[in-house]
This record gives sequence, C-alpha cells and structure tokens, in this order.
Amino acid sequence: MPTFTGDGDTDFIAGTAGADTIYGNGAGDNLRGRGGNDFIDGGTGDDDLIGNGGDDTLIGGLGYDLLRGGPGDDSMDGGADADVLIGDDGNDILIGGGDGDELRGNNGQDVLIGGLGDDILTGGGGHDSLDGGAGDDTLTGGDGGDTLEGGDGADLLQGEEGDDSLVGGGGNDTLTVENGDNTILGGDGNDLLETSAWETITADDVLEGGAGNDTLRINRSDAEHLVIAEDDGIEVVDIDNGLTDIGTDGGDMLDLSGAGSVINGDDTLAFVGMAGGDDTFVGHSGSDSVAGGTGNDSLHGGDGGDDTLTDEGGDDTIDGGAGDDLIEIGVYNVITAADRFIGGAGSDTLRVDLGEIEYLVIAAHDGIEVVDLEDGARVGTDGGDMLDLSGAGSVVDGDDTLPFIGMAGGDDTFVGHAGSDNVNGGSGNDRLVGGDGDDTLGGSDQNDTLDGAAGDDLLVGGSGDDLHVGGAGQDRAEIDADSNQISVTYSEDEVTVVSSDGTDVFVSVESFAFRDALLTLGDLEALTRGPLEEGTSGNDTLFDAPGAQHFDGGAGRDTLDFSAVDGRAFADIETDQRGAAFLRFYDYGQPQGDTYANLENLNGSAFSDDLRGDDRGNYLFGGEGWDRLYGRAGDDRLIGEGGGDKLYGNSGADTMTGGDRPGFGRPDRYIYFRESDSGVGSDNRDVITDFATDEDRIEISRFDADTTQHGKQAFDFIGDAAFSSAGQLGYRHESGNTIVQADFDGDGAADFEIELTGIMDLTADDFLI
Repeated sequence: MPTFTGDGDTDFIAGTAGADTIYGNGAGDNLRGRGGNDFIDGGTGDDDLIGNGGDDTLIGGLGYDLLRGGPGDDSMDGGADADVLIGDDGNDILIGGGDGDELRGNNGQDVLIGGLGDDILTGGGGHDSLDGGAGDDTLTGGDGGDTLEGGDGADLLQGEEGDDSLVGGGGNDTLTVENGDNTILGGDGNDLLETSAWETITADDVLEGGAGNDTLRINRSDAEHLVIAEDDGIEVVDIDNGLTDIGTDGGDMLDLSGAGSVINGDDTLAFVGMAGGDDTFVGHSGSDSVAGGTGNDSLHGGDGGDDTLTDEGGDDTIDGGAGDDLIEIGVYNVITAADRFIGGAGSDTLRVDLGEIEYLVIAAHDGIEVVDLEDGARVGTDGGDMLDLSGAGSVVDGDDTLPFIGMAGGDDTFVGHAGSDNVNGGSGNDRLVGGDGDDTLGGSDQNDTLDGAAGDDLLVGGSGDDLHVGGAGQDRAEIDADSNQISVTYSEDEVTVVSSDGTDVFVSVESFAFRDALLTLGDLEALTRGPLEEGTSGNDTLFDAPGAQHFDGGAGRDTLDFSAVDGRAFADIETDQRGAAFLRFYDYGQPQGDTYANLENLNGSAFSDDLRGDDRGNYLFGGEGWDRLYGRAGDDRLIGEGGGDKLYGNSGADTMTGGDRPGFGRPDRYIYFRESDSGVGSDNRDVITDFATDEDRIEISRFDADTTQHGKQAFDFIGDAAFSSAGQLGYRHESGNTIVQADFDGDGAADFEIELTGIMDLTADDFLI
C-alpha cells in the first residue's frame, strides 16, 4: 500500500489506482485518492479531499475542509471547524465534528452525524440516518424512508418523501413530513409537528409531541385517520386556514379530544368538511364546526365549546357533547329513522334548512332544547313520515311557534312540542298530535286523527272520516261540508257530524264552525247561523269587532280593518287546504274565530299584530304595537307605523316603511329569508323608505352569503368599497338614494339589492349578517 506525505506546504497529491495512504501535513492541501480503498488525512489547513473510486476514509483535520467521497462506501470525518462533506453512490458515513458543518449523503443508505455547531444535513436518496447533535441543526431526509434525530437545540427536521421517523430531541424543534407512513416524536421543548401539502394522515402515522407545549399543524392535508389522545402531548392542533375538506373519500377517523385547543385562526375549528365514506369525528374542548360528508358518519362535538355539526347526508349519528351546540341538516338532505341526534349538555339547537324530514323523534333525554325549522325546510316526504317534537324545549321559525308545516303524501304521524304548532297532514291517513300550546291541525281528504292535547286548539279535519280530540283548553273545530244536508248527533262524551264529505267524530271540542256559521255545543239543537259580513263588487273595507265573523270582500281590492278590535290580530290571506283562509285574532286573551274570502289588504289593531299577505300585491298596515308583516309573493306595500316592527317583504319588489321617527327607541327590522327576496335593478329590488341608521336593522343572516363554498357563510361588510370576492356586502349612492348590494358568487356584480330612500353612510351595525 503506497504512502504519500506532503512536505508541509500547499500540496497536490494524487494516489495510484490501488489502495493508498495520503497525509497532507501542510496548509490547504489538495489530496485525491483515485482508485482503491484509500485513507486520506488532510491534517491542518483548509483542505480539499476526494476519495474517488473505492471504499475510502477521509479525515479533514483542522481547518475548513471539503471532503468528497466519490463512488463506494466511504467514511468521512470533517474534524474541527466548519466543513463540507459530500457523499456519492454507496452507503457513506459522514461525521461533521466541531463547528457548523454541511453534510450531503446523496445516493445510498447514508449515516450523517452533525456533531457540535449548527449543522445542515441532507440525506438524499436511500434510507438514511441523520443525527444533528448539539446546535440548531437543519436535517432533510430526501427520498426514501429516513430516520432523523435533531438532538439538542432548536432543530428543523424535514422528512420529505418516504416512510420517515423524526425525533426532535431537546429544544424547540420543527418537524415536517410529506407522503408516507411517518413517525414524528417532538421530544423535549415546545415543538411544531407539521404535515406538508397533500399529505394523507393514516392510522400508520405516529404523531406525539412529548414534553413541552407542542403544536400539530395540518397544511392542506387529508386526514384519513388522526387520533389525538391526552398522552400524545399535543397541546394545539392548527388546521390551515385554506383547508376546507380534511377527510378522504373513504371512511375517516378524526379524534381531537386529547388536544388542548384546535385553531383555524383562533381557538375555533371554523370549518372541516369530511369527504365521502363513513367518517368519525370527535372534537376538542373548544368550538368545532364540522360537516360530515355524504357517508354514514359519527360526529361528536367534544367536552366543551359551542359546536356546529352538519349532517350532509347518509345515516349519521351526531352528538353535540357539552356546550351550546348547533346541529344542522344540510341542504336537500333527508332525515330518516337511521339518523340519531343528541344535544348533550348545554342549550342545543337542531336546525333544518332546505332539508326534508322522513323520520325525526326528539325525546326529552336527547338534550335538544330548540328545533329550528327554517322556511326552506320540507317536513315530510311522499311516504309515511314520523315527526315527534315532544321532547324539544321549543320549536322555532323566528319565535317559539311552529307557524306552518305541510306533511307530504303518505300516512304521516306528527307529535308537537310545548309551543304552538300549525301543521297540515297532507294527503294520507294522518295522525297529528299538537302537544302543549295553542295548535292548528289540518287534515286532508283522507281519514285523519287530530289531537290538540293541551291548549286552545283549532282542528280542521277536511273531508274523509276524521277523529277530532280537543284535549284540555278551549278547542275549536272547523267542518268543511259542501252539502246542506248535515246530520249532527251528540252524546255526553262526543259529537258526530255526518255529511257528504264523510263522518267526523269530535271529543272534548268546545266550539264548531260550519263554513260561515259558528255553533257551540249549546247551539247544536237550534243550528243557528253565525254572523256574516259581505262586501260589494267595489273596493270595500270591512271592520272586524269582537265575536266570530265571516267576511267576503267580493270583487275589487278589499281591506279588512282591525282598528276597532281591542285585541291582537292574526290575519293570513294565504289560501289554506280548504280553498279559503282562516283568520284569528285575540280579544282579551280569548281566541275568536273568523273566516273570510276575497280580501287583499289588512289594517292592524292598536296591539301587536301578525298580518300576512298572499301571492298578489297586498297592502299591510300594522298600526300601533310591535307588528309582524309578511308580504309573501307579489309587489307588496308594508307599513309598520307605531312600535318596533318586523317587516318580511318576501319575494317581489316590495316597498316597506317602518313608521316610527328615529330616536324613539322603537327600532324596526327588515328581514330577508332568501337571496331571491329582493332582485337587482330599480324594477326588481325592494325599497325601504325610512331606514334609520344606528337604529333600524336589515337582517340577511338566514341565507348563504358565499355560494362558492360549502355550508352557510356569513357576509363580509365592505362599506362603499368595490367587490373583490364572494360573500361581500356593501353599498353605493345612486340618484339621491342608497343602494345596498351583495355579491354571492364573486363575479364582482351585485346579485342582491335593497334601495334605501335618501343618502346615508352605512356600517356593519346596520345589518344582522
């Protein structure tokens, strides 16, 4: 084995094709081994060592050295000072030594040891082992299944491709992986564990924070299986703001219960959409917002926080857990007997918006305090449906009243809640139970059972052989008999009415209405007519007064006026299941029953009225009191007048006036249920004539502001700035007026407008968004 030794100066020594031993001995030597298994020692000085072919041993010694192994399984030791060590093909061993070294393994299964100082270690191809040692090191595994250990110091460990194992060691480390079955152990210190873009987290991945306050950050990754247990030592799970779907198309598991907090900008999981498959989600102690996807999902909100959990389809089990939770039924989803909803501790709400209910039973132990049926909800399918709300604390659509639910075809069952229900059973043989509260139950042309239970109820069986049970309270039944031949018999317990429309049986019912006549139990023998008021072919005004009336406006545009009534008026011109309408108002707390036909306009009383139009252009005048006015379809004119009123123009180009002057402390609210409630352009949009800033409010929170995203989004108020993205709400001035505008789809053009008379500068406080 030839031996070459430098003379102490700057030497250039090239070995033979065999196994050589070369000593530099001088300052700044250039030593090359050529072929064979060479031993090269640079000695002192800044040396350049190249092993070339063979399994070489290179020692840099003192100075800033460059060591290049070449082909073969080489062993390199940089020695003192900051050295650069570069492997090649083969399984190399690179040791940095002192100071901050740079080590590159390249191809092969390499071992890289940084030693002292802030080192940079890059494994390259193959299954490499990297150990940073002391100092703030940067370790990059490269392709292949690599093992990275940071050691002491604040290290950066990057696994890249392959099944990698990363151990942070001491210090505040950052550990990042890409695709593969990875193991990440943070070790001591406050560490950041990070999944990079497009990584899919599976059950084969191990993620543990170790000691310290550690964070798991998910950057645009999918989570097929992610369970954060308390002993995993991960205090924070940070889901990147750009991430909307965290699941895959398979059955996913996402359990964050062991995390101290889950953030998406703050301590709230703002939105995670589980994709297809049968998914499982368990939230953390904060507030989660999760949509289950289309599979048979299990969603649990966790032990704290106010969660929003959305059923997007499939046979789902949703448990809100602790906190005031919202369980939402996604758009066009059908609730069936296979779905299970549990509110848990706290005040919880089940909201159905643009969904259908085939089977829904809310029991008292389910812990759901509020069932919110939005206007777009369809209760009942074409089959036999079950809707039992008896365990809900309240059922709302703006207040603690279920104003109208139409069950579709099939033999349906409905059980109401403790409030007031208004339900139409549809075309099957239906069973409707009102529960507590003052209920309105309507049958069909089939054989229905209507049970008002407690409260002052209205029962309208329709044609067919119907059973009416009033229950406790002062109950009323309406009989829609087309024939003048009506047979009435009664006993101590029940009344039976036989007509061409069928045979009806009434139990515990206190008053009856036969079309335009009112009969009480005491009147049944005499069958006397009730009061009747008819209009002419012109534009008539009919004045209501205490007592049950029948009103027929005749031809023309006619008005029913409640100004003489000493009680709250509830008037609805919408045609009901009998081809007519039912009118109810409250006189000294006692319900009085009115029927009417051919009326277009309504004037309210001095009390808080509820006035509703139909699909024609109606004129609704609230008068004094805190009124609710519903225009429905058509170009309507709504005037609240005195009091803090709520005005619902609904579809059509409506003109609305709140009525009170600003500063009286009686603000008005203008409420929009759908984006189609007001159009674009002067001929299509609504007009509010007396909007008072900092007092009145426009409510547009009930529909989705951004149609480009999943779920229901809130508006972003931009003032008088130009649109720049979807979901923005602003205003502009035009021809002496203020035009409120919203952009739903982000095309920069207004999709929704409201005209406010006069020039005004609006703020976000003028809206409920």
